[in-house]
Amino acid sequence: MESKNQETAQNTTVEEQKPSETKKKTVIPVGIGAAGKVWRQKREISFHQFANNSPFQVKTSWEKKQERRKKLERTKELQKSMRTSRIEEKRELIRRQEENKMRRQQNEIKNAQIQVIKNVGKLKKMSKKQLKQIKKTRIDKNGNVEYVDAYAK
Repeated sequence: MESKNQETAQNTTVEEQKPSETKKKTVIPVGIGAAGKVWRQKREISFHQFANNSPFQVKTSWEKKQERRKKLERTKELQKSMRTSRIEEKRELIRRQEENKMRRQQNEIKNAQIQVIKNVGKLKKMSKKQLKQIKKTRIDKNGNVEYVDAYAK
């Protein structure tokens, strides 16, 4: 009798365990990854499948494409206008610098104390430093008087 009671007791425990076993999922241990990051879980789908099914891969409507093209054209036009304005600013800056240079030269000519060297023998006696300081006047194409080094061509 005791053996029958034990068998029935074992059967009841087995029956009780069966529903709990069906609820549990069988987890197959994968092991530790090569990098040793145990906390990371393995991806369910590969990156390739994810990238192909991503919202970026979904086809866009014709209106949206046209809108993107117009936006791209506007940005290109804006870039072009910015480039041209920058080039114009540089040209204006160069022009102003040239004007200032000409003005300085003209003011230098006006304020200069000129001493004409009539005796050529003095030039032959002068040292190199003194010869470098000597300037010669020349009239350019526009009719402006300019100072040039004595031995400049």
